[in-house]
Amino acid sequence: MKDRYLYIIASVISLIILLIPLPADSLFLRMHLRQASAGDYRLYYTTDGSMAFNGEQFIEGKLNDEGDLVSFEMGPELEGRITGMRFDLPPAEGLVTLDSVSASSGGTIKSRWSVPDIFAPGNLLMVNGAQVQSVPSRELAYISTTENDPYVVFAPNVVEELTGDFSHKWGTKLVIILLITAAMVFHKKNLFDAQDR
Repeated sequence: MKDRYLYIIASVISLIILLIPLPADSLFLRMHLRQASAGDYRLYYTTDGSMAFNGEQFIEGKLNDEGDLVSFEMGPELEGRITGMRFDLPPAEGLVTLDSVSASSGGTIKSRWSVPDIFAPGNLLMVNGAQVQSVPSRELAYISTTENDPYVVFAPNVVEELTGDFSHKWGTKLVIILLITAAMVFHKKNLFDAQDR
């Protein structure tokens, strides 16, 4: 009878853990630059409440020490709200070569995308002050930039993919439930009880 109550309590706790909504973690969009121009990288975005790109809605890119990886951190308040994205490059004559785009949230990499797919002509609504060449055979995208405000605007399907991986700690919840289950199994087997020999 005692075991039965323990199983009921463990089941209720597990159900509560699964059903309690946890806030989203930040989403980190990372672009690996095989070749890069010096300067600022920004990600402007539109939301369901503001449909035009403006100077208030942007994320400053953070370059690593080697200068070959730029990261954009989207706060949890942006989950499900971003409707458009514009990737701004340094306004200078130069060449930027991208070979990897990935998203991570909650400490794990959620998705990786083919750079030639992301920067394919059909996935770009607009290109300004730059020329984009997508090379699927080499898994690279080349962006030749000018001083004339270089940027690319992604199509809605790409925006949806790039912003759809906010973590809600489902992995953490499952690990906790597995630990509860393991504790119940060990309890039933009496592995830690003293045995007569």
